Order: sequence, then C-alpha cells, then structure tokens
Amino acid sequence: MKKILIVDDDQNILELVKRILELEGYESITTDNPIQAIEIVDKMWKEIDIIICDYMMPEMDGLNFVKNIRKNPLYNHIKIIMLTAIDTFDVIKKSMFLGVKDYIVKPFDPQEVINSIEKVREEK
Repeated sequence: MKKILIVDDDQNILELVKRILELEGYESITTDNPIQAIEIVDKMWKEIDIIICDYMMPEMDGLNFVKNIRKNPLYNHIKIIMLTAIDTFDVIKKSMFLGVKDYIVKPFDPQEVINSIEKVREEK
C-alpha cells in the first residue's frame, strides 16, 4: 500500500491526521516542515500516493509547496489535498488551479479526511 505524506507545522494536527489514517489502515509519513517534505518526496516519491498539506507554514506556504511538487515530472502526479484554516475563495481557486485535488477547511471532521482520500484515490 502506498503512503500518505502529511505536512503541517502544527504537531497536534499532524498527530490527529496520522491517527485518523492509522485507524483506517493507511500508512503515513509526517513532517512539520515543507522544505523537509520536498526532500522526503524526492527520496520516496515511488511510495507516496497522496500528500495532505497545510497552507500556512513557515519557510514556504502551501501554494509554493504545491508548485514545487508540480514542477518535477517524476512526482507531479502525486495527489494533493489541502488541509487548512484558510477558506478564502482566492486561495481555494489558486490551489485548484495548481492541481490540488481536494480542499478541507479546519476545524474538520475526521470523516472528511477519509472521504477526501477515498475521493482522490478514485480519480484517474
């Protein structure tokens, strides 16, 4: 089974999402740093199916993180879900334009995360 990479600078969110995924039988990798997340994807891109990332993070925001993932042909196919407190139309629109497959607004229901993963997994 492929892994899900979770990128969020909030340790509580990282642990919560990791736990939700574990309960559903998914394997995950977590990092609180988008720069480190890109390094993880560089090394493990064959094993990563989905990335769940925050928008507001230090060093690099979620949109720039997505741009970095999308510009590499080795792994620009990896599906990305944005999980963030930012719910402005502009950010959602830009995210979708960059190829984000789903957008979950914090606070969220755990079932939203599972539904989102199932939805993007089914997309070709």
